[in-house]
Amino acid sequence: MVPLLAQLLIDPYDAVRNRAAITLQSISGYENLNYDVFLAEEDRLQAKEKVMQGSDAQADPRAATEQNNLLLDASGRLNQKDFNRLLRWRDDRNVFLSE
Repeated sequence: MVPLLAQLLIDPYDAVRNRAAITLQSISGYENLNYDVFLAEEDRLQAKEKVMQGSDAQADPRAATEQNNLLLDASGRLNQKDFNRLLRWRDDRNVFLSE
């Protein structure tokens, strides 16, 4: 879950970034994650990379084979190619709600 949440730290929607950060902070090893959803894009990218580095260090190759996870490669790390393919299908158009 950590690699996916790390990716969401750079999501175009503030609310998605907020939920990703809160969820990461509930995971052991990320309790002290210092992240602000309103950071500049460059700072959000750095935060994502920091979380990914920690996730890669904790990667367990057994996780990919035992759980047959779609987005994990054989080493237990995020399969970035497949993740990016799925992400391209997402519709990121702005949504406006009238109240």
